[in-house]
Amino acid sequence: MKKVTPQYLSRFLGIPANQRIHDEFLSQIADPLWRKLIKTLHTCPKPVTAYKYETGHALPFSMAIGSSAHHMHYGGLAVHTLHCLEYAEAQAAVYLKKGLSIDKSLLYATIILHDSMKRFVYGFDAEYNLVRNEDRFVAETDDHHSWLLREMVALEAEEYLIKSVAAIHGIDGVNIGGVESFKLVNHYLGISDIGLRYTIEDVRPEHVIAFLANTDWHWSGIAQMRTAQLAARLTLTFNVSTKKLHIMIGSIFTFEAVGRLIETQGMEVACKFYEAALRRILDSK
Repeated sequence: MKKVTPQYLSRFLGIPANQRIHDEFLSQIADPLWRKLIKTLHTCPKPVTAYKYETGHALPFSMAIGSSAHHMHYGGLAVHTLHCLEYAEAQAAVYLKKGLSIDKSLLYATIILHDSMKRFVYGFDAEYNLVRNEDRFVAETDDHHSWLLREMVALEAEEYLIKSVAAIHGIDGVNIGGVESFKLVNHYLGISDIGLRYTIEDVRPEHVIAFLANTDWHWSGIAQMRTAQLAARLTLTFNVSTKKLHIMIGSIFTFEAVGRLIETQGMEVACKFYEAALRRILDSK
């Protein structure tokens, strides 16, 4: 197999997704300071705040990995962020149709920012094993979400935006000890050590929409597992490790597309389709 680099793989999904984020959604954020904050967090080579774990080199946003449980491929962070923005746009349309007010600047800025620190936290080693430098969710001491809240304070983001970003990872509060409003949000505000607390007076429809839009990972996670099974079937064909082939397939086609074909037409059809598609792409490289 010809040499396939992260830069090459990000051309298929990550770079186009990042371009759409800028063209279709970043352009709708009215506050120039918020746009500057996004640019800083998406491009800076090194954060300004301390973090519990050692991290590797920062990946470009368009190349960065989405997670361990979903979008675990090059370009996955941009793909995940774009999906969330598209879901949020559709949900906001329902609110607007009812005559309710939606601050699209807040909504889109929240989503574009929410996973920015994954650029520093996730990576792959030489054997394409995921390297994850954070606590597992729900973090006890530090992870990409608590680090982002700390970084936003250091970069002088306003409290209105910080609380919106804090709410996206769990405004429902069902992840710690059953249902308790805002417990998860305040847990993350607490471990980030920024001196803020989220109350009922802070709740906005944009927070709810952003949280719901961020739940796209369940289907991606299932599709990711199915794609790993497909990769295992094709590994000898391409003379490459299953882990590397898994990441390649996700980076080029998306796990969701692969998982959907497996679900609807079966593994045999999917193997034949993606074997032929991969051969065409690699032959033209």
